[in-house]
Amino acid sequence: MIEIHQWQLLLIHFGDYLDLFETEKNYKKENFSNGINLGREFSEPHMAIVLSPTPLCKGDTILVVPITNYTLNDEKHWDKIVLDNYNFLHKKSSIHLSAIRNISKKRIIKEIRPYISKSIQRDIKNKLCSFFK
Repeated sequence: MIEIHQWQLLLIHFGDYLDLFETEKNYKKENFSNGINLGREFSEPHMAIVLSPTPLCKGDTILVVPITNYTLNDEKHWDKIVLDNYNFLHKKSSIHLSAIRNISKKRIIKEIRPYISKSIQRDIKNKLCSFFK
């Protein structure tokens, strides 16, 4: 298991879509090793940024914010930070702040980068603080 710390960029499996499973079939718990998500909950692998302060990364879970595909007008959304022209991305993407969640470290697939840039860190802190004004 890799050592986890705040502002690390990870690839995480957020679970499977319930729609991928046939309703007539009987499933066992082991068929859902990554968990099941409903509706618009984040599913499948996504990059995510660790928000947990480093001393709190020692347990079984960490707090993360997912990165998702950019959609038109994301820059106008109160809960998104648009990322463009970063070498760790293949295309324009958005940090989805309203999708912050606590996840099991067992969901980690791999580390992408040990740290995100100071400017992205600042943008996340500023946007999160703006939620409480």
